[in-house]
Order: sequence, then C-alpha cells, then structure tokens
Amino acid sequence: MKKFVFILLTTVLILNIFADKLYDTRTGRYIDLDEARKIIKKFDVIYVGEIHDQKPYHDAQLNIIRLLSDENISVGMEYFNRRYNNVLKDYFQYNRFSNDEFLTRSNYYKTWGFDLSLYQDIFDELYKDNIPGFGINLDRSIVSKVARGGLETLSTEERIQLPYLHLNDFPAHKKYIKEVFTHMGMKMRFSPEMFNNFYTAQTIWEDTMAHSVWARMKENPKEKIVVLVGQGHLVYRFGIPERVKMRKKHAYCTIIPVYKDELSKENMSVKYADYLYVLDAVKSEK
Repeated sequence: MKKFVFILLTTVLILNIFADKLYDTRTGRYIDLDEARKIIKKFDVIYVGEIHDQKPYHDAQLNIIRLLSDENISVGMEYFNRRYNNVLKDYFQYNRFSNDEFLTRSNYYKTWGFDLSLYQDIFDELYKDNIPGFGINLDRSIVSKVARGGLETLSTEERIQLPYLHLNDFPAHKKYIKEVFTHMGMKMRFSPEMFNNFYTAQTIWEDTMAHSVWARMKENPKEKIVVLVGQGHLVYRFGIPERVKMRKKHAYCTIIPVYKDELSKENMSVKYADYLYVLDAVKSEK
C-alpha cells in the first residue's frame, strides 16, 4: 500500500511539472515539456526570461533547469553581481555555508532585493544538486551614474569594469529602448536629451551580462548554460543573446514564459522568441 501511494504521489508530481507547454514560434506547434527536453538540450545556451515579481515565471525557470538535470550545466543569474561569484561557487557547488550566510555574503538584498520566496526554490535546486551558479550583473551604481551623466562621469576604476560596448550595432534595440524611455518619460518627465545617456546605461547593462555569459563559455566550453534574466533583456534577442553570439558563435535559444490568456500575434512571432513557455496559471495582480 505504501509503495502504491509513493508511486501515485510521484506520478502526480511529474504530471504537475509537465502541465505547462512550450510553443515553438518557428513551427507554430505546441510541445509538452518531455519533448522539449530533447530539443533544448541541443543548445549551448538556453535563456529563460522572467517578470521579476511573478512566481509562475520562476517556476518555469526551475522546470527548465530540471529538464536539463542530466546535462553538465551552469546557471547564470541577473540577481547577483559577478564580483561575488566566488561566494556563489562556494555555496552552490561546495555547500560551504548556510543559506542565510550565502544571502548576506552575496549581497542579495542590496543587489536585488525582490522577495526571496520568488527565487528560493531555484537557489535550493542548485544547492541540492551542486549545480554551478554565477552572477552576470554589475554594480547598479555604475548604470545609474551613466544614466544621469554619461560615460564621462565614471572614474577610471569604474570604467575598467566595463566590457566592449556595442552602442551602434543594434539599431532595433535602440528603437525598442527609446519606446520604453518615452513611456517612462511620460510618467517621470524625462527630457528627450536624456535619452543618449539612458541608452548608454542600458547598453552597459546588456553588454556586461553578455560578457559574463561569454566568459563562462570560454572558461567552461563543455558546459551548457542556462541564463535566468528579465525578459526585457531577451525579447527580439538583441539585448543579451546576440551580443554573446557576436563574441562567440554558438547555438542558443530564448524561452519566454507567458500566461496562456496573454498569448498574442506579437509574442507568438518568431521574431519575439524561439519558444514561449505557456503557463497554465492565472496572473497575480500586484
């Protein structure tokens, strides 16, 4: 009887994990996550987007990590500054201190600050399976400083932290960011003259995270990398993915979670993403 109950519970858990589906924008076909496993393991880098305060998005990210559990993977995260990667290595790979100490040493609350319950399951999964996790972000103060006053306001110490910037290589990205800037400006009274600094700051953000992924690829060429990041850095691929590819040619895919009632002609387009992770959930209102 106990064995039957165990098998039943295990089956229910598996069915829950695989309740969601992926929509392949290239073929217009829905695929279950069991089939998705065979597809996404062919890529060198798998980007999975999120809306930071939506737990189902993080559950989707966790499911993608689990689909690749039999692969040699590492997980890059926007949530951590890359200067703390030794801390992440000691915690996720070697379990050298407690979760609370990890969060303190990695400066999670100051660097990120979103409710920990949104991310804890992902952190627990990496810790449990000793999956390497690494930060891809940089000091927020640098981005803010450039947004206010431009590159010339940075000190020499701050400038040397920056990678090569692709400021003029992605005109579609610039147009996209300008639309975001204009929308924000209506609420925050930005002047049009501020856009150049705003765009430079955004490019610093994108290129630093792209550089971090490239550096991991270079150091660990046999790994597959899962990148967890806000979906604004992934849509249309010009935020992070294509910037990594400019540094090193490789095969990648973008996976953007979306609630099933928010599917649209735009997000189902191949230009938007390679796959949509269609969430069988209702959006929570904040």
